[in-house]
Amino acid sequence: MKLNKMLALALSGVMAVSMLAGCSGAPSNGEEGDKEQTVVTAGTATMMNNFQNRVKFDADADLDAYVAAAVKTLKSDVIKEAPASVTQIDATGDSKDVYVAVRDKLPGSYSLTKEETGFDDACIKKADTTKTVLYWVKAGNLTEAQVLTLVAADMEMANYDEMCTENGKYYDITYNGAASIVKATATSEAGDTYNAYVVAVSVTQSVGGQVNNKI
Repeated sequence: MKLNKMLALALSGVMAVSMLAGCSGAPSNGEEGDKEQTVVTAGTATMMNNFQNRVKFDADADLDAYVAAAVKTLKSDVIKEAPASVTQIDATGDSKDVYVAVRDKLPGSYSLTKEETGFDDACIKKADTTKTVLYWVKAGNLTEAQVLTLVAADMEMANYDEMCTENGKYYDITYNGAASIVKATATSEAGDTYNAYVVAVSVTQSVGGQVNNKI
């Protein structure tokens, strides 16, 4: 799916679903002052399904809990380094502390990767493959819906093939996913408050049955 087509679809859905997001917070006190994370536990899957049409997203309370627990450990000096635009988190630079925090909380079944959420060699593997990528951005005036719109647009949807081939046989491919968006808020000892969104997107690719023998 072309990026501009996805953006048009995503932006058209922002206003319609932005009110679906519910939230719950769990404050904690740390060495840098009051710290709070807000997890959007309702509406995230609906928004992701409105913003793209290749992956079928469902709610995942476990993913929400894991990401919230990781974000809770972030200090204000980490949160303040969040970029102004939605950016994929990797294991280097200002985002490495976020990457490590989430990696240490996620079970291996979520398979956190530094790569784009794309898949190769599906027919060769013949098994479900899960990839989880992370994004973050300064909260500013952004809503959860706006952040998820940009995340969906950055998911490299063109890499989600609808079928694959092996030995002249063609197999259907499906994708199911879960997404969690957490708003991190931390206040430093100096009284400065910083806010950022952290988003985890986990997608599982499944190779289905043979659909035909030739195109």
